[in-house]
Amino acid sequence: MTKKILALMILAGGAAFALQIPADEPTITQDELVRRTQEVLDSVVPGNQEPFKKYFADDAMFFDEKGRDMDKAALVKDIQPMPKGYSGTIKLVRPKSHIEGNVAILSYDLDETETIFGQNLTARYHETDTWMRRGGKWQIVAEQVLR
Repeated sequence: MTKKILALMILAGGAAFALQIPADEPTITQDELVRRTQEVLDSVVPGNQEPFKKYFADDAMFFDEKGRDMDKAALVKDIQPMPKGYSGTIKLVRPKSHIEGNVAILSYDLDETETIFGQNLTARYHETDTWMRRGGKWQIVAEQVLR
């Protein structure tokens, strides 16, 4: 192989490497934060832990309306299906966000409806999530829920 061919191969390889699209997610939008958060909320009633595992960082801090302080492991363990005779929905409404660099803050109200043995109840909560892009993905690193 001649030196010219070798040099062209090295240049072509370098150019291909430089043009490679990064694997990490770009900046996130409020709409995407809302979509992901609603996915988490929709998983509460059936007790589906997967969205919590996916969207909460391993070192996440969670503070709920009952005054509990949980890490990710405790939060995931706490997600269980509602008992028989219970049903409900949680709807994210009135979102506001601030997104800058690798940090996104999403603050919103939750309208909850719950039916317990035929009795309809409603509740409103306010929640603020701090998302961070680390290791190529956006995850919640802190969440606080207020009643």
